[in-house]
Amino acid sequence: MTDASLAPAVLESSGETPPVPWPVIEACGLPEIGARLAGLSVRIDPAQARPFVLDGVTVTLRPDRAATVTGSALILREAIELTAAMIGAFGEGAAGVHTPDWAHRILAHATALGYGTTSLSARGEPAAFSAFSPLSDSAEDMLALHDRLEDGSTARAMAVRIAEFLAERDGLDACPDSEIDRAARALPFALPTEVLLASGGDSRQTIDWHGGVNSYGISPSPTPWTSLLGSCTASSPTTRGFAAATKVRRLLIDAALGYELGRYVAKHTAVMRRTLLAALGVSDDAEVVFTPSGTDAELVTLLAALSADEPVHSVVVGQYEIGSGSTYAAAGRHFCDRLPSGSPSQAGETIPGFDSTMTGSSIVDLRDEHGEMLAPERVEAAVEEAIAAHADRCRVLVHVVEGSKTGIRLPRRETVLRWRERYGDRLDVAVDAAQMRIDQHTAVQHLRDGNMVIVTGSKFFGGPPFSGAVIMPSSIASRLAVGRRLPSGMADYLTRADVPESLSDLHAVARPGLNAGLLLRWEAALAEMRSFHNVSPEIRDEVLRLLVSGLRAILEGTSQIRLVESPYTTIPDPDHRGLDDLPTIFTFLAIRPDGQPLTMSQGRRVYRLLAQDLRGMMPSDDAVLGRTFQLGQPVKIYQQDGEWVGGLRVAIGAATVSEIVFDHTRGRLWIERIDRTLADVADALRKLGLILKHVDLDGGSR
Repeated sequence: MTDASLAPAVLESSGETPPVPWPVIEACGLPEIGARLAGLSVRIDPAQARPFVLDGVTVTLRPDRAATVTGSALILREAIELTAAMIGAFGEGAAGVHTPDWAHRILAHATALGYGTTSLSARGEPAAFSAFSPLSDSAEDMLALHDRLEDGSTARAMAVRIAEFLAERDGLDACPDSEIDRAARALPFALPTEVLLASGGDSRQTIDWHGGVNSYGISPSPTPWTSLLGSCTASSPTTRGFAAATKVRRLLIDAALGYELGRYVAKHTAVMRRTLLAALGVSDDAEVVFTPSGTDAELVTLLAALSADEPVHSVVVGQYEIGSGSTYAAAGRHFCDRLPSGSPSQAGETIPGFDSTMTGSSIVDLRDEHGEMLAPERVEAAVEEAIAAHADRCRVLVHVVEGSKTGIRLPRRETVLRWRERYGDRLDVAVDAAQMRIDQHTAVQHLRDGNMVIVTGSKFFGGPPFSGAVIMPSSIASRLAVGRRLPSGMADYLTRADVPESLSDLHAVARPGLNAGLLLRWEAALAEMRSFHNVSPEIRDEVLRLLVSGLRAILEGTSQIRLVESPYTTIPDPDHRGLDDLPTIFTFLAIRPDGQPLTMSQGRRVYRLLAQDLRGMMPSDDAVLGRTFQLGQPVKIYQQDGEWVGGLRVAIGAATVSEIVFDHTRGRLWIERIDRTLADVADALRKLGLILKHVDLDGGSR
């Protein structure tokens, strides 16, 4: 791998020796460049005519075209993409003896344009971007192609412009029309992997490219320098997951170039569905609908309940402990101001095609006004009261929480079975297992009980945010294949690639094509699922138990915090629990110097500060200020003086277990790697203490 520390060793000069190319060295050190330079040497040659020349193992730059970091990075990104395309087309080791075709040239330049207007834009060198390509002013339009796959004319016009520029820049003959057509088909997938991973979702997924993160503070690229302790909210993709997504991106491009995109996507999504079911231990007949997030999945469960052509009353359990848009989605309403299709919307508005008179909802909370968890019997009594009040005139859709933001699991299975006996076909159940902190047998049991199960790849399993799915037993899936016309507005949420053809009614209402961003996010998540399940259950559970007991001890020994208890956070002795019962999320209140817990707004600021390098920003030289940590976003616990008190969270995810079992760079033995992970938690809490001491969370530094 070539990065800033190795770049001088692979930078060579020929002809007249130019000045030391520090912009090139720095560009080689950028994460988006250095991580992709394996196998490529970088040389400088002032005598060559083109901005760069590529022979498959060496990229040679003309120094006047690489006089800035931005200019160097853009040329390197184009060369890297072209090399990857050549290796993909001709095989490892053969790239140097083949000339890339026109379509690959167009796509490589397009990828560099996408990189320039996203990840690289934070450098603030627009003149260098413009000097790289006259199409820099159209790069934003290219980002929108993902959401307009049917708009072939725009893609073709962009391909023509890129080809004309490259022919002039590199002294090539004009590009044949056939190559323009091939490139245009693949152009929507020629965006960098990190850009595609952040596409095809709602406004929560929008990246502020100047900061490089979404509204949750999560990067769409791997951040191995950051300690990932927030899988209950979201995580930056792991290196393993990102590599899996990058491979599928390349395969999408190849399939589009070969006019086989539809066949490839159908085949690959079928494999993904089987892989997900296998990861959950599901061998029974079940269907999988992929959704852009766990909240979007709520809409699919509502459609299944409405398929009986009678009103549906949803009973939503734990509104503050699940996705913030779930109450809207449970009533067939938009929950964000931008839809996965890219169209604008208004949160709270009824989705086109849904009849607002056919849906209603009740809310049952999980905590009292003091933030204490309500007794299970009390929660279940409130749910049953809501069922009884509506079951005589509506089908009731009960939302069971199988692991909330703070780890609560209610209502209990035995209670739900009792309701099923009493209300029979008047009752549907959607199990919100979006946190995915469940053992395989639990998912299987829910499906055998006739429940729909909402899952994600982006919580416990650490895939990029957001990736949701609904798993349906065949008894419910059959309702979506009877020739009924479903709400037209679902086309903004689902593509046909997301829905199996067996669910013909839902498949018909979905928009044509695929959501490439969602496909890549699930591919990254499935890579982590495979890794996690490569660990035997005995080893996995023992690692989790050691982490849980050590983590609880650290939290109890930290004076500035107070644990928010759940039934799972106590540690029995001996401890034989598995994933269902282990507390893989610890919620705590951070206490300010005045003795009061952080409010939600203060908690959000602390959450962001923990993820930033704070060296030099407060009167302390503690090295921990330079470390970065992703914790779980604050969750509402109780109200005090008219403001919500927010609980921060530390979470253990599947990637942590895989790291401990497989990553020997973290230590020679498992116990050493566990200790190192726990040391990361202790460091995060020490940094938290410094923030509480030195930062005015309603203003600036104290």
